[in-house]
Formats: sequence, structure tokens, C-alpha cells
Amino acid sequence: MIQHQESIYEPWGRVLSITDGTVELKVTLDFGPRIIYFAPVGGKNIMHEDVDEQTTLYNDYFREKGLEEPWRIYGGHRLWKSPEEWMTYYPDCEEVNYEVAEDHFTFTSEQEITSGLIKTLGIFMQGEGKVLLRHEFFYNGDSVFEGAMWGLTVLKAGGRVYCPLNKRHEGFHPVRNYTLWCGAHLDDPRFSHDDRHFCLRHSADESLHPFKIGSFVAKGEVYYVLDDVMLIKRFSADPTAVYPDGRCNFETYTNHLFIEVESLSPVGKLLPGERMVHYEEWQLLPYDEADLAERLSVQV
Repeated sequence: MIQHQESIYEPWGRVLSITDGTVELKVTLDFGPRIIYFAPVGGKNIMHEDVDEQTTLYNDYFREKGLEEPWRIYGGHRLWKSPEEWMTYYPDCEEVNYEVAEDHFTFTSEQEITSGLIKTLGIFMQGEGKVLLRHEFFYNGDSVFEGAMWGLTVLKAGGRVYCPLNKRHEGFHPVRNYTLWCGAHLDDPRFSHDDRHFCLRHSADESLHPFKIGSFVAKGEVYYVLDDVMLIKRFSADPTAVYPDGRCNFETYTNHLFIEVESLSPVGKLLPGERMVHYEEWQLLPYDEADLAERLSVQV
């Protein structure tokens, strides 16, 4: 049975707690929305929570646009616009509107004054540790919006991310790609790979530069492991679509504080009054090394 309750979750204020008896989520209501908490029932939260406000941003762009509040990462899962630019860092600090239906929950932000976007996060509890997320952009601007939807999940320090590589198909066209951001080096001690997957591990070593890598993952499935828990994130993988950042539908980033698992939609255009949608499926399972190895052995 799916249960929900509005409560106070310090230091984040009001949240809506949702559980199906297997997993539990908490979604912020005073800002965001953010899925600030995701855990097995009775287990530990796997989301990063920036309780000390170590990750914030405020600069001349904010002042020029009349934005008084800085952007705060807060932690957890959020919806962003890609490709990344200053407009992406909108300070989503307003209250969130939400609606409850029989088996799903919808959270809607206020309109962003810089982009004209209204962001909606839909949560569908599917049982057996599975949650379906429906991300939506509704464009209420006055020109044409072009970009991709970007689902960023900021996860707890100490974990590691596994990404399956695409199968080696015959033919003339490339089948595997790495996109590296400034400061990322393939000899980084946190990064390893073989012919079937790559792995990015979190490290608390502050001397290491932040590391970000992306790829087109044909399997549409990646894995985050923390202690005895594994999160599977599933997302679309359309080989005919145009994806941002050098054809990436998946990206992962880490610094000394946290590690991220990110999915991206194809790039699209919106006229005023139009919308675009991007789905993710999450599954939370007990971590089993043999199970992960088997999943990584299946290539697409």
C-alpha cells in the first residue's frame, strides 16, 4: 500500500514523505522540488544533503537578472536544463505546489523568470523498490526554447558509479564515446575501465580535481553502489536522436563532497505553450557483487 504524509524534515523544512513499504522518498515543499531522501524502508538515505551549504553560487549574472537568492545545490535529485549555462543555475527557492493521486504524486515549481520554464516532477510508485519519475518542461516564454532535460541525482559520498559500455558492432560508424570535461584525466585514480564498463569512485581527497565524464549508453541503465545498497537508474537511449554535450544521454560527476548520476533527454525545441517530457526509472536493491557483474556483462 502506498502511503504519504506531509512532515518536517530538518533542516529542509516541509517535505512529503512517500513509501510503498519497500522504499521511502522525501520531496521538499519549501523549495525545489528535490527528492532529498531515498532509502530502503528502515535503511540509510543514499542522497547527498548539503546541510552546511558548501555548494552555492551567486555572481553578476544573478544581479543582472534581479535574482536576490543564490543557487543552492541542496542535494538529492533535481531537474535542470542542458546544455549547462548561467541560466541553468536558477535559484529554485520558492514553495512547491503538489498534487496527490491514487498511485502518483506531482510537484510543480514556480515559473523561472530567466528561462520561462515551469518544471514538474511526477513520482509513480511501482513496487519492488521501483519508482518511475516523469520530468516535464512547460515553456511559458515569448520566443523559442531549445535544450535538453537533465535529471541530476546527487548521491552520498563513498559510493561508486558503474556505466556499461556499448557492444562492438561491425560497420563504419563509431559505437562508443567518452566526453571529458575540463580537469578530467583518464589516469585519475578514481576512474577505471575495461572493455565492458567504466567505474567512477568518490574520494574525499580535496587535492583531486572534480571529474566529469559522459557517454551515450545504448543500454540506458547505470548503477550506483553504496555499502550494501545498489541504485539502478534507467533512461531512454535513442540512437537516432541528437543529445547534448557531444551525444551524451548519461553523465557522472564527482568532487570531494559527493558523486552524481545524471541522465539527459534528446535536444528539443519548444514554442510558447508547449512541453517536453523525460522519464527515469529507479530501482533500489541489496548490493550483490555477482548480480552487478552479470548486469555489466550484458551489452547492447
